[in-house]
Amino acid sequence: MHIMKKYSNGGEVIIKKIKSLKYILPIIAVYIAILSIYYRLYSNTVDIIKSEFDATSQLIEQSIYNETKYTEVMSQIVEKEITKKMEQNSMRLIDKYNENPDVLNWDLDSLKKQFEGMDIFIINDRLEVIDATLKEDIGLTFREHEDFSKTLMKRLNGTEFKADKINFSIRKKELTKYSYMPTPDNKYLIELGSKISNNYPEIENLNILNLSESLKQRYPFVEDIRVYEYNRDKANTRKLETSRKINTVDESIQDRKQEDNYVKKALETNEIQEQIIKDKDNNSYTFKYIPYIVSREFQELQWWGSYVIEVLYNDQIMTEKISNQKQLLVKSIVVMSVFYFIFISLIVYLLEKNRKVAYQDHLTKLANRKKFEEVLESKMRDADKRKNKLAVLFFDLDKFKKINDTLGHNIGDKVLQEIAKKIKQAIPKCDIASRLGGDEFIASVSNFNSVAEVEEFAIKMSKVFDAPLQIESHEIPMRASIGISIYPDDACTSEQLIVKADDAMYISKQNKKKYAIYSKQVDEN
Repeated sequence: MHIMKKYSNGGEVIIKKIKSLKYILPIIAVYIAILSIYYRLYSNTVDIIKSEFDATSQLIEQSIYNETKYTEVMSQIVEKEITKKMEQNSMRLIDKYNENPDVLNWDLDSLKKQFEGMDIFIINDRLEVIDATLKEDIGLTFREHEDFSKTLMKRLNGTEFKADKINFSIRKKELTKYSYMPTPDNKYLIELGSKISNNYPEIENLNILNLSESLKQRYPFVEDIRVYEYNRDKANTRKLETSRKINTVDESIQDRKQEDNYVKKALETNEIQEQIIKDKDNNSYTFKYIPYIVSREFQELQWWGSYVIEVLYNDQIMTEKISNQKQLLVKSIVVMSVFYFIFISLIVYLLEKNRKVAYQDHLTKLANRKKFEEVLESKMRDADKRKNKLAVLFFDLDKFKKINDTLGHNIGDKVLQEIAKKIKQAIPKCDIASRLGGDEFIASVSNFNSVAEVEEFAIKMSKVFDAPLQIESHEIPMRASIGISIYPDDACTSEQLIVKADDAMYISKQNKKKYAIYSKQVDEN
């Protein structure tokens, strides 16, 4: 009773003091200041969310462009070699026709074996497939396709061997090449088809469609990736591939007639075009149109004409994150307003904690991308003053998705936490490591005097992943692909350093090496 009375009397005293203008003004001032802090935290968090989405989008678009360029360069030799083989095989078939014009009695399966798996199609003067190694294509007619039928009829009535460029198969989602040779009497057109995966699996693996599936799995806000080819002569656009069936996104977005204009503009300006569309439920979607124009030196081979890659981003994921932050802000203000006088000290603590969370990855407790970029900028200024070098290391765990699929996300999260500890322990205490998201980590390491020192450190870092992880009862082998960019050799901004480190990581992964240094890869190429 005595204690209760004491607190009761104390409460009365506090109320009396609050009623005094002397105390009301400071309390209001502090309250407004706290509200201001909350709003700034909310605004910073929103900026972080937007910057992370923007940065990830840029990485995705750069990955697509790099994949396309790499595939183009790798495929030049393949294009010439396949064309040569097709022409040789076509001439052998013409010799056979001169000896035996009864094409329906040819053993096409035996010929296919002789031609290293090339499929054979016999097309008559009605543009019908009368025999083929692919039995399901027998009876197929090309008369229904006006433009293509005119081309085939011209080739049938000609005398020369013709080969189409390697291109995407719309139906089977694979790289294919076809050639055509008319018989001397122009009664038949002999078509050969070669699947690139049969003899050149490494080229097929570079297919942009394979990259599309990988990106959609890694980044949930990538809704779809499509490829369009623009025919300048006929001023029309042809969709080469649709990676999914029509779904609610397509059905709810009514205004899709403008996509041709964006494809044309992207090719005319050779710049990425952007279109934002809202569906009937007012959900926002962003379409990015990434142009790719074959350079003149490759046009002779006709390897992929001018085309555009459309990336569809689902903005709802970012919008929901921002909305969640807004709801959190409102709730926090209500709670703070109710308990302000009692828990003012606790609120200050929570504000500090929220500030820390805004710069920290919740799973690994490493710095997030925003914090990493701020520190990296500071380290770059220090490197300028000291006249030395700074390295940015981009880590991507190999086959991490398999761990989640087989052992569960709980084990996967523990793997990420252990990897974060290993990376943090391996770099100097004065430097910083960060988790970008998923299974991607990044670190900056300073005070190098030469590229050789950077490479020594890269070898040391790669050994961090040699020993398997012991998670609960599981022994999990780990391997990481590491990409490294060097300041100021490779780039002069933090963003460029990160992008080029990512590029080097991609080269490391493609070449199945533990690490790759961007500048060395450029010199070697």
